[in-house]
Amino acid sequence: GGIIPGMLRRLDPHSSFLDTEQFSQLKRMQRSEVKGFGSVVSILPGRVIVLQTLPGTPMQRSGISAGDELLAINNIALGPLTPEQLMQVLTEARQGQALVHVRKPGNSRPLQFTLTPQEMQAPSVERAFVLDGGTGYIRVGSFDEATARDMQAAIEKLGGSKLKGLIIDLRNNPGGAVSSALDAARLRVTRLMK
Repeated sequence: GGIIPGMLRRLDPHSSFLDTEQFSQLKRMQRSEVKGFGSVVSILPGRVIVLQTLPGTPMQRSGISAGDELLAINNIALGPLTPEQLMQVLTEARQGQALVHVRKPGNSRPLQFTLTPQEMQAPSVERAFVLDGGTGYIRVGSFDEATARDMQAAIEKLGGSKLKGLIIDLRNNPGGAVSSALDAARLRVTRLMK
């Protein structure tokens, strides 16, 4: 209950209210560049849905893909857990090998995977190059704390003020930190590309 959760119910189903401690945990997860399985997930009450698996990571190599639902991690059923508990289980799973039970869309029988975390170096700006005619192209795969900085660096590396135009490819971008998306949207692209 409460006023804020009541207000959020009027928004899309991916919006949820986090208290101070939950928000701190989420920020730690976003900052974590240590070890992981290489996925972007949607954390809803009792549900963890894979939005994206990053190329060359344990999740992607296992065959887990966007739309799959994580049912259990290390024999902990995710269904009864709150978003806070889900974040804790996901964080702890990255400390070592994890047994993951997954349900794929349209398949009632859960599949079982054993994942070993690896060092994650997945920049949110996945590709940047100059197209014929002097137009820059930047592919942004997700929004994390470094996205705006990485976008600015990519624009400058491509030529900055010498570019005639810029394409920012957000297709299949599942989102991420709202503050990061706002920082990216506020980029002074016109100043970079005079």
